[in-house]
Amino acid sequence: MARTGRWGAVLLVSSLVGSGCTGRRLILDDESAGTEGDSSGTADDDSTDSGQPPPPPGCGNGVADGSEACDGTDLRGLSCETLGLGLGTLACRFDCQDYDVSGCSNIGCGNGVAEPGEVCDGLDLDGQTCASLGLPGGSLACLPGCAGFDTSGCVPTLCGNGVVELGEACDGLDLGGVSCAALGLGEGLLTCTPDCLGFDTSGCGDGCADSDLGGAVGPGVAAGNTIGDDDDLPQECAADGGADHVLRFVPPIPGWYELDTFGSDYDTALSVYANCNPASLLACNDDSARSLQSQIFLLLDVDREVFVSVDGFAGDVGDWVLSIIPPLIPPLPACAEQDLGWSVGGGVAVGDTFSEDEDLQQSCAGGGAVDHVIRFIAPASGTYVFDTLGSSYDTALSIHDGCGPGTELACNDDFDGLLSQIVIDLSAGQSVLVAVSGFAGEVGSWVLNVTPP
Repeated sequence: MARTGRWGAVLLVSSLVGSGCTGRRLILDDESAGTEGDSSGTADDDSTDSGQPPPPPGCGNGVADGSEACDGTDLRGLSCETLGLGLGTLACRFDCQDYDVSGCSNIGCGNGVAEPGEVCDGLDLDGQTCASLGLPGGSLACLPGCAGFDTSGCVPTLCGNGVVELGEACDGLDLGGVSCAALGLGEGLLTCTPDCLGFDTSGCGDGCADSDLGGAVGPGVAAGNTIGDDDDLPQECAADGGADHVLRFVPPIPGWYELDTFGSDYDTALSVYANCNPASLLACNDDSARSLQSQIFLLLDVDREVFVSVDGFAGDVGDWVLSIIPPLIPPLPACAEQDLGWSVGGGVAVGDTFSEDEDLQQSCAGGGAVDHVIRFIAPASGTYVFDTLGSSYDTALSIHDGCGPGTELACNDDFDGLLSQIVIDLSAGQSVLVAVSGFAGEVGSWVLNVTPP
């Protein structure tokens, strides 16, 4: 009996095992519908209705054996999912040589599923984002062929914009909090490489130094010659100089230093750097005092190393002499009872005012105050904080540049309850007098704290 309607269906003979149709494929449609006994629907034993050759011997017995990929429902344990084709029903082709994947739900690029062999597919980016690809952010997309990502929607990493972004070690002056010290390379000037992928450590440590003066000072503190020396640091004031001798120097006291090459026998050039990076130049001099020797006056912080380069103008070489004259520390003023030098920190000085007299006039103390006067020398240039936190009474605090009237630089009575604080800018080596007293003649035990820049 014929079936009506357009099926266009292909039935594998392996699914009809036991129905008497083994070895054949039956095609049903509404143009050639009929029964197996009808001449219009009968196939011979040598070919299928579509003219395809019959399946190999053994194909159709429901057991995948030999070279068969599958046979009937025996798919050798595979499925749409194990083939990476999503859900659905996997079948065997009529010739047992391959699989029929038409029943699987996800097949090929464009189905929205990143399958084996695909980097991505549609919105399925296989868990990747702009950030995971080393870009700061944005919207990642898949290329039409599923073979790669479209990063045009990502925010680009811009080396040179002065901001450290994902994938960069640094960018310009933004070093991401890293320093020479953090890298274990001592003090110095760390810089970023032009590609933003690493650091230039040439300015760290004392790698450029040929000798170490420590804190030694005085006339002729060092001598030598530059014949055979290499060129460690450029001399911008001396036609880039030439062979030089670099000395590490650690100022023993803060203040103005004189450095010179008087006594040398050639046209010298002299420069001072904060570290071994040429960009850290502090001062440079070729000729001084109408001679071919060099001289520099420079304000230096205590214990902060510098590098002194003795060079020659335009490559000149010869015997050199270096003198370093330190600043003079004035004697303790008559009104001062104590000398702190350049000591800083919490509780750097303690005492009481029970038996003190009044040495300095304080505009904020209410009159009649007795005080304890301390000389302090700034170890470095910057902003200092003086306070009396920890004292036991109503303190007053003032800073002066001398003992006489009109020398007061700053005065404070109360800033935190009854205690006092002064914030003031000082230069390295600057000497001031700090007076600790009490409001309106009050006395007690005091603590002085000095916080440096």
